[in-house]
Amino acid sequence: MIEIDGGIGEGGGQMLRSALTLSILTGKPFRMVRIRANRPKPGLAAQHLEAVHAAARICEADVEGDVLGSSEILFKPKRVRSGDFEFEIATAGSTLLVFQTVYLPLAFAGGGTVSIKGGTHTKWAPPFDYIEQVFCSCLSRMGLDIKLGLERAGYYPKGGGRIVARIPSVKKLNSLRLEERGDLRNILAYITISGLPSHIAEREISTIRSRLGVFGNVHSYVSSPRSSSPGNSVMVLCEFAQSLAGFAVVGEKGKPAEEVANEAADEAVSFLHSNGAVDVRCADQLLLPFAIAEGGSFLTTERLSDHIKTNCFIISKFISRKIEMEEKEKCAVIRIGG
Repeated sequence: MIEIDGGIGEGGGQMLRSALTLSILTGKPFRMVRIRANRPKPGLAAQHLEAVHAAARICEADVEGDVLGSSEILFKPKRVRSGDFEFEIATAGSTLLVFQTVYLPLAFAGGGTVSIKGGTHTKWAPPFDYIEQVFCSCLSRMGLDIKLGLERAGYYPKGGGRIVARIPSVKKLNSLRLEERGDLRNILAYITISGLPSHIAEREISTIRSRLGVFGNVHSYVSSPRSSSPGNSVMVLCEFAQSLAGFAVVGEKGKPAEEVANEAADEAVSFLHSNGAVDVRCADQLLLPFAIAEGGSFLTTERLSDHIKTNCFIISKFISRKIEMEEKEKCAVIRIGG
């Protein structure tokens, strides 16, 4: 039985999600105590609980402690089964984080289709556009070509959205080296807006162009998906010769459009002044597929976040692979395996 203190390091819900994924992939049961101990409201919130239930359903796991607010959980996986699954988060909790909990086990079990209802553009989680454009693009380079669709947007704080992920069957993941990004080829501003005046998108695009135009031409795209409530999200996507980097911010009621766009632009500018090949969020999310890929994988990013360090700690509890992290002058280097 693997014992994990959920209050170590970053101490958030990511520790639990990574442990669930790795437990299913390796067949190793685990117990986690002090879940989300470093958060204002510790214990299982709705989206974390749904991640536990989703993980348990795909592998018929025995689970103890799977109730709202629980600070301890015991998870014993069994055989993973492929197929079609539907999950629902009762709040605006992130559908994408639930997706990221189950996509790897399902891919190795024969694939399937996952439909998840809840938040698609929420605070403290990557929005749909980022996962589709950045993360899934990296997975495709590793041989896992997931088709992710947005049936309805679910904005913070109402939720009510739906995503559908079509996950193919794979026997292995290829290693991936993201060492250098190469020349900057495109800067794209993706504006997602539903039920709000069009001038909001126009102001966000204008702000991003004024901030990032010095680096190159900024191309803009506006989408207005169906939704159950008004909402807005901004993502800046930087396309390089050898990699992608994305920077997303979700709007909030009362928050000016310029402030939303400036936050995304701030992150992009900081990254463009570094030598990293991928953004910090993507680096963190690639650690699990890197850990189970054949051969050695390698990436550079802007810095080593607490999320990255904690995720590496969780990986080491389940898988015996060499993990190296190194801070350099204008980037951080992560090597797994090889």
